[in-house]
Amino acid sequence: MEAGDKQEIYKKLGELRKELTELRKKLNELNDQKESWFKKKSEIGKQIVELIREVKECKKKRDEFTSRVKALKKERDKINKNIKELINKVREEKKKREELRKKLGIKSNPERTKEEIEALELKIETEALSLEKEKKIVKLIKQKKKEYESLKDVAVVWDRISELEKRIKELKQKGEEVHKKVQSLAQESQKKHEEMLEKSKKIDELREKEKQAAEQFLKFKMEFNEVNSKLKEKLMETNAIRSKLQKAKQDFIMKEKEKEKEVLKKKEELVLEKIKRGEKLTTEDLLVFQKIEEEKQ
Repeated sequence: MEAGDKQEIYKKLGELRKELTELRKKLNELNDQKESWFKKKSEIGKQIVELIREVKECKKKRDEFTSRVKALKKERDKINKNIKELINKVREEKKKREELRKKLGIKSNPERTKEEIEALELKIETEALSLEKEKKIVKLIKQKKKEYESLKDVAVVWDRISELEKRIKELKQKGEEVHKKVQSLAQESQKKHEEMLEKSKKIDELREKEKQAAEQFLKFKMEFNEVNSKLKEKLMETNAIRSKLQKAKQDFIMKEKEKEKEVLKKKEELVLEKIKRGEKLTTEDLLVFQKIEEEKQ
């Protein structure tokens, strides 16, 4: 290889080494960017998975609340229907009562008469009365009982009305309790629904961020692959030049050895001529002989 060619090759090799250093630096930078975006994408993906789980949980609870609300509304409607039916019965009974009172000419209230009897009996039992006063109260109780007996038919109707009104009051109270439960559960259901919508909105936002992170990851991955391909090309080119230089070096060494052999051969011939002529051998001649023997071994 000519000296000029060799110098040109070494110059090219230096340029390639510089390019390789720059490409490796660029490759490391791109790899850091690529891995950074991949990490972001993975983290966002985990957040999305967790939020989806939470949305499913919210939906499950919301549906449970909604189901209970529906059941309670049915119960409330049933109670209200029963109340209406009982109110209609009360109206019918009150109508019967008025008809009986008109028919029998009754003006007093049987219920009040009964209460008066009970109050008078209690007074006798609990109070220390004089004999005269006690007789008067006993007489009054007999009159009241006689009066109540005459009101018996009306009293039966009156009792039915009282019982119906008591039942209506109980049902209204129960209906109010059920209504409060409906409102409370409906509020809880609405809260879970709003929470679910909020999380769903967050999922959409995160999916957009995940998409952007994925795009950035792919962008840097493509750039990384391009630079990596260039690096491989430059490495192949560098290895080719090194191989060429190595071959040139080996060729040079072989040529030098051949030259050395030729020189040695000529020296050997000269030494042999001296021996034939009986001339004294010099130290250099002896070294030539030694070299020749080493070469033969």
